[in-house]
Amino acid sequence: MPPAPSLPHRGPSQSQRSLYWRTWATVVRAHGWRGDSAILQATREDCWASPALNRVYQAIWQAAGHLAAPPHNERLIDALRHACHFVAADRLAGSRQLTNAELDRVLDLFRLLAEPDNLDNVAAWLDAEAGERRRHVHVITQSPAAYWQSIARDKFRGETDLDRLTLTQLRQLTLTLRKRANAFASCAKVAPSVECNFTVEAQDG
Repeated sequence: MPPAPSLPHRGPSQSQRSLYWRTWATVVRAHGWRGDSAILQATREDCWASPALNRVYQAIWQAAGHLAAPPHNERLIDALRHACHFVAADRLAGSRQLTNAELDRVLDLFRLLAEPDNLDNVAAWLDAEAGERRRHVHVITQSPAAYWQSIARDKFRGETDLDRLTLTQLRQLTLTLRKRANAFASCAKVAPSVECNFTVEAQDG
């Protein structure tokens, strides 16, 4: 069976961007990342008992130092934020250029920086799939339960427990729901007087 086609990347939604900035604000407060570069540099120190997690922290500072120097010349506070992108997503990108999966990882890193003693935050960072699973579950459960459960039952041999579905299956279910929502919206726009029915038995194109 060929893989399901991917949707074009449109960047984070407004709600995702709002979550991004709120979460980043918790990092700034937790680490005192305010003021000029000299003040910020004074906050550079190991902040976790775990050597592995401290390597992540130092990698952020190393990347930030690169971004604050020529030719980038970013303000250190912006360089630190973008350095988190680099460490989490393994590429330099602005917040608007992050994919959903990359945004999940960035948010996991922000939460870890804000509350390094929170074991849930540590586990989420160490489990690269955890954030993506949470996002898919959130998207899926925005639809009526009876609707997405019926689709899941047809697609996954009767399984409707989202915790038991693999990440690949969650991706497929999210894609199916989005495709049907888009098809319904297109039908309603083109023929508003026609009742648009997309049953759960319909084959996905």
